[in-house]
Amino acid sequence: MRLSPPERTTPRALAVVETDARGAQRILPIALFYEHRYYDAGLYRASPVPLALVPQTVYEVQQAGKPVGLFTVLHPVHMEGQWVARGKYEAATERSPRKTHDEPIAADPKRPVLHRREGSEGDDELAASGEGGELGATQQAASGANGAAEDPERPHLRYGRGQPALDAKTSEAGDQFSSVAVPREVAISDAGKALPPADLLFHCSPEERKTLHRQAQQLARAELKQVATARGIPLDSLGPPSEEDFRAYRLEDGDYATVVYSARFATAKALSAQYSTGWVVAVVARYDGAHDDGRAMTLLYAAISDPRELEHYPEVRPVDLVDAEGQGHYLLLLRETGAGGIRWRLGRLTGYELQTVFATAER
Repeated sequence: MRLSPPERTTPRALAVVETDARGAQRILPIALFYEHRYYDAGLYRASPVPLALVPQTVYEVQQAGKPVGLFTVLHPVHMEGQWVARGKYEAATERSPRKTHDEPIAADPKRPVLHRREGSEGDDELAASGEGGELGATQQAASGANGAAEDPERPHLRYGRGQPALDAKTSEAGDQFSSVAVPREVAISDAGKALPPADLLFHCSPEERKTLHRQAQQLARAELKQVATARGIPLDSLGPPSEEDFRAYRLEDGDYATVVYSARFATAKALSAQYSTGWVVAVVARYDGAHDDGRAMTLLYAAISDPRELEHYPEVRPVDLVDAEGQGHYLLLLRETGAGGIRWRLGRLTGYELQTVFATAER
């Protein structure tokens, strides 16, 4: 039975946690849903640090609707035109499961506050004492010099305990996070009452999963060849796909799956410098397990990049499904790499299309 969603009275922040090849992690603010509206979390209440990255804010990291750990913001920095933060990651196996339906802790009932860990009042000992080096200075800038902590109208996210220091992995800077191969996970911070975790995975046999993967790959190839003809892209022969990402979700009753697939395709023979990167193809399709013919996969959405015109045809990479509004309605988060940078987009599957709900500017 589907539970009725709680009334939304608190801000809910969506972010992405990235892990590079060294194991270093950082978090990127994406969107903040508050009072029935979406805001760019990288800009909202930035004084100077945006609300979504105030130190000690705690995010629940999720995969296909299920919590897999917690990420505590420690060290926000502004780099390459955007706010990011290093922090502390705790896998779900390292701690007890998060309680649901907790009441937010707030001294002022008129001030919206995100969930804090038990025993924490949101105070930061490092920032209060002025210790902690660059971390302490950043926290003071966020909560002291700009008056953010004293503003009774400023909404707050979910807070945790202070951390004594950054470890080596999380404090190192680097640009390895821009790689396509970097694992990316959605993360949510919300002080409001939470719905129980949802298992969105489409559970099937290994044989059926191989069938889904093969049909999704064939669909992506077919879409590329069709678009290539219209755009005048000379495809002589496509080599095997690389950078593949395949996911299958169950979003409705019955033997149906929502299949999400992306990969980079390139020709076996290099055509010219302008096509050297190949084409990134992303498809979303509906799979009906009741059929055993080739029509089981119905296309819902497709995006094909063009290295010649990334401003019009960016590289689209699906990240995961996420309940960005806390209402039990799951949206697909997409990462788009265009000519001017990276843009994040939330899309809702309605009927046979992907409707954009929110998009950031290119960063």
